[in-house]
Amino acid sequence: TESFRKKAEWFRKGLAGPNPSSLEMVAIENVVTAWFELHDVQLKYPAGSTRESSVGRYIVQLRNSVQKRYDAAMKSLLLIQEKMPAIDEANRKHLRKKGKLVRFPDAVVS
Repeated sequence: TESFRKKAEWFRKGLAGPNPSSLEMVAIENVVTAWFELHDVQLKYPAGSTRESSVGRYIVQLRNSVQKRYDAAMKSLLLIQEKMPAIDEANRKHLRKKGKLVRFPDAVVS
């Protein structure tokens, strides 16, 4: 359990960067959760571990489904991290016009 906790924390820190927004943190949690699910399935059902066709098909579908969730979570995180500087800058410009500068999570894009 402790090694999983340490791995999750290491993973979060590696994905988060220096100053992650709350939206990035949600996306990071999705990636970490999906990674652990993928890792769990890969450990329980290594490729080619079953001989029965119905069980084998189910395991292949399970592995593919978990991989797709992980890929989608990672893609979402990368998209958020790619777009975040532009959103943050748009908020800064908007708030400068109003005379108050607020950090992104508290700001509103209009």
